[in-house]
Amino acid sequence: MSGVRRREGPIRRIISVEEENQMNPKVDADLCIGCGVCAEICPEVFEMGDDGLAHVIGADQCESAGCCQDAADSCPTEAISL
Repeated sequence: MSGVRRREGPIRRIISVEEENQMNPKVDADLCIGCGVCAEICPEVFEMGDDGLAHVIGADQCESAGCCQDAADSCPTEAISL
C-alpha cells in the first residue's frame, strides 16, 4: 500500500485521561521488609499481612485517599510502585 507504513513495536490502546492518571499501587514482596510505614501512612490502601509484608487492600482508594504517593516515597526499600 502506498503511503502506509508498518509500525513496529507493541500495540497500543486508547485510554481515557482518568484511566491514564489512575494510580495502580503494587508492593514488590521481594523488596518489602515489613516495616509497616506504608500501612501507617495510608491504611486505606495498604495493610500488613500475616506474612509480615505489606499488601494492597484498596487500590481503588489510592487517589481519593491522597496518601499513596507519600507511602511510596516513604518506603525505605522502594518496594511500592504506583
